[in-house]
Amino acid sequence: MEKGYRVRDFIRKYLVWILICPVILISVLSLIVKWGAINVNTSGLIIDIATPIKLGDYVYYYISVVGIEVTGLLSYAIWRASMESNKLWKDISNKEENKDKEIIRESALIVYYDLVSNISILKMLYSTQMLKTKAVETNKLNIISDWVKNIGNLRDILTGKEIEILFNLYNSFSLLSELERNPNDESNELKTLVKQLSKKIFISVLLDHLWMDFNGATESILNNKYYPILRKIQLASKINLDNNEYSYNSEDGELCVNQNNEMVKYRGEFINGIIHNGTDEWHLDDGTLLYSLKCENGKIISGEYTNKFREESELIFNCKFNGEGKQTEGYTTTFYSPNIMKYQGLIIDGKYSGQGKYYANKNSLKLMFSGTFEKGKMLKGKYLNKSSKKIIYFKGEYFNKMPYSGNIECSEFFELDGTYGFKGMIKEGKPIDGSGYKFAQEIIDNEYVNEDYNGDTQVDGSDDYNDQYENIPEEMQQELNENYEREKNQNTFDDLKQNYGHVVELIKADWNHGDCTVYDDDIINKKHFAYSNWKKKEV
Repeated sequence: MEKGYRVRDFIRKYLVWILICPVILISVLSLIVKWGAINVNTSGLIIDIATPIKLGDYVYYYISVVGIEVTGLLSYAIWRASMESNKLWKDISNKEENKDKEIIRESALIVYYDLVSNISILKMLYSTQMLKTKAVETNKLNIISDWVKNIGNLRDILTGKEIEILFNLYNSFSLLSELERNPNDESNELKTLVKQLSKKIFISVLLDHLWMDFNGATESILNNKYYPILRKIQLASKINLDNNEYSYNSEDGELCVNQNNEMVKYRGEFINGIIHNGTDEWHLDDGTLLYSLKCENGKIISGEYTNKFREESELIFNCKFNGEGKQTEGYTTTFYSPNIMKYQGLIIDGKYSGQGKYYANKNSLKLMFSGTFEKGKMLKGKYLNKSSKKIIYFKGEYFNKMPYSGNIECSEFFELDGTYGFKGMIKEGKPIDGSGYKFAQEIIDNEYVNEDYNGDTQVDGSDDYNDQYENIPEEMQQELNENYEREKNQNTFDDLKQNYGHVVELIKADWNHGDCTVYDDDIINKKHFAYSNWKKKEV
């Protein structure tokens, strides 16, 4: 309407000229007559200027010229109105289109952050319930109330199959949220659903490592069925919807999919929107490779993975996988539980084989064995476990899981070929050079009963003797010390006999080139221990 008003304003503004122009034109024609001009013939008006113009002719000419002017102005007004109408229609269309884009952008933004948040919570639930990480305070699953509407608004950017996948995912999240609010410990439904859903959406070969940080990028652990959908939604949440490309074809014809920092995540052959043959990678913002996985026929067959552990980035695995996603051959790191390393080294057929390191439970920094493994068994290397009641130290070759040839130090409770507490060289499982204890006797009290043996042993007495006699001559100190040792050993033996039903007596011995020499039958040369599973009979 405003444009029309401007045309009328134009007519009002120049109305005087519209009325005067015909007069001026006719006057000019009158002058031309005086100068002997000839006839002027137009399709709308015939003027014979060879004869003088009469008053009636003035009126006729005036009305004709004004008519021509009005017709031209009306044509101009119609043209301007048409142009303004087209422009107005385009503006309205643009506003509607921008409104639709804004609805898509807003819905995509809501769905994207809702998915990322709930996937992060699912990752935490899997870590605490399946991987036994220490529980930390975290948000519970919270599904947006109008998720159906928001997903429906994305129908122009997602395929029907992708929308169906999102609906199923949200339904699973909704059920999981309900179970979180009302847990049923007897049926364990929450744990079962967490396990099933995690196996469905996370990369299979990274499931056992979900307790790790992944540099805070939760979307990096999504498998190739869910990540492209999330990537589409993320791009649609940006202001510029015209640049919504996240994939392209490389020079060799492979389809490439970029991650959010524009580095290539997928490269290869896609079938039904899922990578079938190719590679799945993730790069940190600084370009560092987090993982690279090779896919064949829709399954991961090999790959490498590096993540932060023990305050620095370490190679977690670089190996091959079977059809079920289990590691078969290559380099790997296994854990007793999150943050507690168990093994670091090579595997063949899923078993420790080749060079590797085995760590003590509950302390990933305490190396127990370093050397060569074969089919899961220690073959040759160095073993150290000071807290053990069996072998404390060994360096050499193993046979049937037992030290075979090399240097060894055993606990006084551990028997090796009839020898206890041996320290020295062994060959083919037998003491060669060193010292230890031989079996002397055992004392069994019939008032006691033997319960199921759990391997516990008991030693009484202590080693807190200190020489208090500084002025005693040196030649007498050895005799006093020996007498003290005799008394201490005898007291230990008497206490064990009184408190336990099964006491073992050992006597010191030395080995030289395989020959054994037993010390004198003196209490000072003896050690005693008892089996703690023997309890007194009830009367």
